[in-house]
Amino acid sequence: PVDEDTDQDSLISTLITVVSIEIMRYTGVEFATPVSGVARKFSYRGGSKLLLTPYSLRSIDSVVFDTDGTNPANTTLTEDDYRLHPRTPKDGVYSMIEFRGFSPVARTSAVDYRPDREVTITGDWGYEEVPAEIAQACVMAVVFRLRNDSDYRAQGGAEEVGRYGSIQFPTLVRQILEPYKVWGVG
Repeated sequence: PVDEDTDQDSLISTLITVVSIEIMRYTGVEFATPVSGVARKFSYRGGSKLLLTPYSLRSIDSVVFDTDGTNPANTTLTEDDYRLHPRTPKDGVYSMIEFRGFSPVARTSAVDYRPDREVTITGDWGYEEVPAEIAQACVMAVVFRLRNDSDYRAQGGAEEVGRYGSIQFPTLVRQILEPYKVWGVG
């Protein structure tokens, strides 16, 4: 029989949670388990593309403009009115939707406009399973913390300001996460 060392199980469990949150903050992506038929609201301010971050979309049931009640004419889009990006979804999820021919402004009265429009997207969200690279980065960051008392800078790691605040990861973990990092759309 093999002796199991369970002394650090509670600490490891806590670190997995903490590092998972830090990965989300660093990448701007929520690597959540799948949910179906969920409506999520976004503010469309113009341009042709809308980032869906931090969420990841697997499929769409409906896309409806002006769902906040300020414009009584809710507009349900057809598949010809939008395109999901990336065209070939990485790990089975989309991170952006491109609208065709929709203005960012909406009429609130005969003379007033508002600069953004609420868009409600109902569909299937989240990853079928966490990408293997993300799971590996999480394990590496947890092990690094256990071995080095969480002092990344003293071990040659760097602190970086991520999308949601300061993040500290070893260099190799940052390199693994980099392809998943969300960049703004201009």
